Amino acid sequence: MTEITATDVRAIFEKQLAAVTAGDLESIVAHYTADAVLVRADRSFVGADGIREAFSGYLALRPSLVEMVEYAEHGDTICYRAVMEVAGERRETVGTMVMKDGGIWRQTASFRPEPTVSMTPLEVYRAWNDYLLAGDIAGATRLIDADRWTEKCLGLTGWLTDFQVALTHYARNMVEPWENLEMSEEEVVEGRDAVTIRFRVEATHIGEFMGIPATGRRVSFDAIRIVHVRDGKVTGQWAQLDLWGLHRQLTDGRPTAL
Repeated sequence: MTEITATDVRAIFEKQLAAVTAGDLESIVAHYTADAVLVRADRSFVGADGIREAFSGYLALRPSLVEMVEYAEHGDTICYRAVMEVAGERRETVGTMVMKDGGIWRQTASFRPEPTVSMTPLEVYRAWNDYLLAGDIAGATRLIDADRWTEKCLGLTGWLTDFQVALTHYARNMVEPWENLEMSEEEVVEGRDAVTIRFRVEATHIGEFMGIPATGRRVSFDAIRIVHVRDGKVTGQWAQLDLWGLHRQLTDGRPTAL
């Protein structure tokens, strides 16, 4: 085992922060040992493949360091508390790292707040949507009220009352056909127990959608969501995508081969 000095520990930590801010997934993975373990509140990730999976979702939220609030180290171990910008929102992050053989061997990390009744409907929606964009289904599930769930995506589903069934449709329509998906809020109206969001989506078409095989095209479309919130939990949504505009982008002219 290679001895780790205080200088090495800080250098590895700073390189990792720089790679996260740059969105450099392969550099991030390279900073971990082959037997590394990353533990989050919802699950653990083991080895290079696990680390890659964890950070693929995290990088989709475009994280960047705002402020390193606290940093402490002892031997091969560090503890930190920082403010990160995640999906356009500032979030407090806390974690630990243990170094071995010139890399990160063990890590714990937590940055998302647990839902509370005191959170506004918009805060609850954004936390829930962040989980979905990151592919963290366990986190998204913690923020919904399954007993009250109702959902409809106009043109793609009927009314659904089972969140797990709704997730299946979400994966089929909003995850599997696309890669490098980016979502930006254009307009938000918040009420006492609901939020209406008009947003724009850009993504690359890599799988079947509405019966159209993968084209490899980069497309963009507008969508609207009405998300209902009660007691700090999402209870359902009504959504409409610009399916006609999206269909025209995918079928107008000869499809581009992947």
